[in-house]
Amino acid sequence: NMALELSDLSLNSGAKGAPKAFGALGGEDKKRAALDICQIVDVEDYLTSATYGLKGVVDVSLKGRVRRNGKAKDDFGASERKQSLMPLEIKTGKEYFTHRAQLVTYVLLMEDAYGVPVNEAVMWYTGRGGPSVIPVSNQERRHIIQARNYLAGALQDHQLPNVLADRSS
Repeated sequence: NMALELSDLSLNSGAKGAPKAFGALGGEDKKRAALDICQIVDVEDYLTSATYGLKGVVDVSLKGRVRRNGKAKDDFGASERKQSLMPLEIKTGKEYFTHRAQLVTYVLLMEDAYGVPVNEAVMWYTGRGGPSVIPVSNQERRHIIQARNYLAGALQDHQLPNVLADRSS
């Protein structure tokens, strides 16, 4: 993996035209946030997880600092701004609810591959404003694991869910 150091690069989330479903921070918090990218860890990061039985290709794996109201999120009030590992996904088309599920899947893959907590992800719809920093909850992680387990069970029993079994759609 080649790491590219970037300095003084900020991406503003919550910019005008940012996807509404994600908002400035992906929730009801409409405060402006910015992401300081400290390091590009990998581009097209191919990750597999035997733990979760998942694999995927993250557009960009990065280390960054999320700033809200001009202040970096820190670790229990530490004076040094904390860098966090997170995936960045770039989309050129419309926004779909499955994009969030894809980000959460990437968070699980990165946590397993790199052995560190990943609590936020970045979604960037090109042509629609700046990227959005999205917090990822444990509940979302559980939903992805449950969906994966449901599909794995259906495939093992050779009983696809109706929507997947219907080849006409």
